[in-house]
Amino acid sequence: MGAGAAAAAIAEGRHLLTARGLTKTYARGRFGGGGGDRLPAIRDVDLDIESGGSLVLVGRSGAGKSTLGRCLALLERPEAGSIRYRGVELTRLARRELATYRRQIQLIFQDPGRSLNPRFTVGEVLEEPLAIAGLRPGAERRARAAEMAANVGIPESWLGRSPLGLSGGQRQRLAIARALTIRPRLMIFDESLTGLDLSIQAQTVNLLRELQGRFGLTFVFVTHDLSMVRHLANVVAVMEMGEIVERGPAAEVFDAPRHPMTRRLLAAAARG
Repeated sequence: MGAGAAAAAIAEGRHLLTARGLTKTYARGRFGGGGGDRLPAIRDVDLDIESGGSLVLVGRSGAGKSTLGRCLALLERPEAGSIRYRGVELTRLARRELATYRRQIQLIFQDPGRSLNPRFTVGEVLEEPLAIAGLRPGAERRARAAEMAANVGIPESWLGRSPLGLSGGQRQRLAIARALTIRPRLMIFDESLTGLDLSIQAQTVNLLRELQGRFGLTFVFVTHDLSMVRHLANVVAVMEMGEIVERGPAAEVFDAPRHPMTRRLLAAAARG
């Protein structure tokens, strides 16, 4: 084994997921307008996600962080680059082969209501991923749903309710429990704390800390607001115009930011 291959093997042992050279573009007219040009959403992005850690992708709107999150969750296919999960190259897998890994990488959206079927009860929402994964209906599926509900503070008496009657914070807990039912290793939160009041944000952060320790989870947070995840992040990666312009241990980035964009984001967080 050469020196480069040996270094890669060591990195893969430490990292749950590694991305190299990720590029994703969209047609200029995707949301209306004309022209056949393509605009880069992310450009040649390298990223390492340490197993059991918490990484924050931060940047202004349009920086490419949500597109990167969706690529890491395999909801978008990059045009170029590599995504290796526990040593397996995901970009080369066929759809059927990819299904196993998609269950291990779950994405939680900012508005969980859009991913919750309003015709389902809370219990049925929790059981849906298990049905998709092929777990037969019955006591085992119901028990798993009730277990994950309890882990996020949703009482068993709520399982027969409609999710439409839940508050924003409660729906976010339901979305987290729904993702947990299929035992993921990596959870990506796309602006998931945005829009919640400060007390609910703090409760959710404390809950996520507890769940991370209990289930050995790895987290990625996509956000424009560093203040919300300052006490949860191990590593921060700052994005601007589709590229990562600064990355490092959270304490170093917060205390001694090097890039002007990082300093602007920290100043905005300090102003509240």
